[in-house]
Amino acid sequence: MMRSRLCVFLGLVLTIALGLASRSTSTAVPEFFAVHAGDALWTVALWLSLAFVRPDARSFVLTILALGISFLVEISQLWHPDWLDALRSTTFGALALGTDWDALDPARYVAGALLVVTVDRIGLLGSKSTPDSVS
Repeated sequence: MMRSRLCVFLGLVLTIALGLASRSTSTAVPEFFAVHAGDALWTVALWLSLAFVRPDARSFVLTILALGISFLVEISQLWHPDWLDALRSTTFGALALGTDWDALDPARYVAGALLVVTVDRIGLLGSKSTPDSVS
């Protein structure tokens, strides 16, 4: 399987846009989306970033890595040294590292991973079989 870097990149751009929209204070954003989507989309963005670097990686490996990093970042939210809280107080820091532990976040990460694996499996990331090498 080889993913198209262009499709992965476009998926990442769309995911980031949806993630930022989920954090919007606009009343046009449905409450359920605003509460739950950001964390799921964070894992999707992480998965897609890894897939961009390694478009030939197995879906399972990307999923384990994305979930592992997501869970580590979530656990890190229980740790509050001054320097890390200062980083989290910035817009980028809050988006990348989160701010507070939420017991529902791991379930949201799993939902995001399931979503992106489904998108990958149905071929929306430009997946195609690599040609057999000719000997």
